Amino acid sequence: MTIERKQELVQEIILDAIVSETWNKEQGDNSEILATESRFFGIVEALRKYAPAGLIDALTDATCEYVGAYERAAMLHGINIADALREVAARPSNLAELISAKLKENRAAAEAQQ
Repeated sequence: MTIERKQELVQEIILDAIVSETWNKEQGDNSEILATESRFFGIVEALRKYAPAGLIDALTDATCEYVGAYERAAMLHGINIADALREVAARPSNLAELISAKLKENRAAAEAQQ
């Protein structure tokens, strides 16, 4: 499989995850999302008396696209993290060596500050 096809496949998976009943339910049950959504649309409604409807509609569309870009980037980042965790978990001795080295480095830095 070519890298281009892999990228297309990942894009399809991400879009399927974002446009799903599970994600819709998560958004509807998430208090932080609900609070920020309420605040955002309250501001949009307040702006309606000062700006033309077309501009407000363009603003909400652009905001949705902006948030969607962050969603997709966050999902890709999550996939990268999961891949890194899988790779590290496959070699636990390497991880133990890295942790040991980092602990020694931290101890040396702490002793140097004293």
